Amino acid sequence: FGGGGFAISYALALELSKMQDRCIQRYPGLYGSDDRIQACMTELGVPLTKEPGFHQYDVYGDLLGLLGAHPVAPLVTLHHIDVVQPIFPKMKRSRALRHLMSSADLDSASIFQQSICYDQSRFWSISVSWGFSVQIIRG
Repeated sequence: FGGGGFAISYALALELSKMQDRCIQRYPGLYGSDDRIQACMTELGVPLTKEPGFHQYDVYGDLLGLLGAHPVAPLVTLHHIDVVQPIFPKMKRSRALRHLMSSADLDSASIFQQSICYDQSRFWSISVSWGFSVQIIRG
């Protein structure tokens, strides 16, 4: 499928445009644009910064568990969302994504961020994934 994507600055894009054609020819063994651009960035002396909010989901089916336990990092991409079940049950994929984006419009930095608390009187663990799910685990 490919990678989860990447982002570069305008200044880096200008520098890459000056040397990219020659650079990618030097790396025929690398697969995909992600690897080739990273190799060219290395030639320019620009280090790679890993951003945990870029996602490549080469999975199928229901993403409830995966998205409900999202790491503490801003969500940047959801790659290949077209091959999984709609992220909200009983909604068509396009409507489910619009529904998700309505939460993102309110607080984009918190989307899918997980918070967990414990109710001692009921012996419940409560997990909230902002804009997506609330789960109550008994016991």
